[in-house]
Amino acid sequence: MVFERTWEEAGSVFAALGQVAVDCLTGPDRMPSEGEALIDWMAAN
Repeated sequence: MVFERTWEEAGSVFAALGQVAVDCLTGPDRMPSEGEALIDWMAAN
């Protein structure tokens, strides 16, 4: 399911911002705070 909303451009694979945020929130070390910052950015933009 995590690959359903990906796309490829110029040889790089991109993921949906929501998926990136969830991955960050469940990651180790400072990843959860980066996920929260991403969610804050998403809400503001």
